[in-house]
Amino acid sequence: MPDRTSFSILEEVLVGGLQDWTHASWLHHIVRNHGVVDPLDRRAMCIGVISEALVAGLMVAGDPPEQTLPAWNCSTGEAIELITRRWQEWGTTSPNLGAIVWLENTPEGDAIAKAALARTKAREEESAPGSG
Repeated sequence: MPDRTSFSILEEVLVGGLQDWTHASWLHHIVRNHGVVDPLDRRAMCIGVISEALVAGLMVAGDPPEQTLPAWNCSTGEAIELITRRWQEWGTTSPNLGAIVWLENTPEGDAIAKAALARTKAREEESAPGSG
């Protein structure tokens, strides 16, 4: 696996979404690993990343069922409002698995994740001994 430190937070979430749904707890972990220390800043960053992904059509929000993630039957703005409200009600601690929201990559999100992986792989190959 390429060095994920070269990914933006959104790219890292999308890369994780290539294999499975992602969730608020995973995003919270990623944001913390990117150095966001203050709990209120971490929550705001998480909501911002989710908002960016939803508005750009890179992910859909929903709740986890047995086999497929049913996207919420609402507008993007309403989804962001719901996520924000749920996260504010949760507080500033890391959400439990399944709390707040689950996210699924769209084909556009998958394309960005694959491009991020390819970019990182190319950088690693360029910096490998004997490659220059």
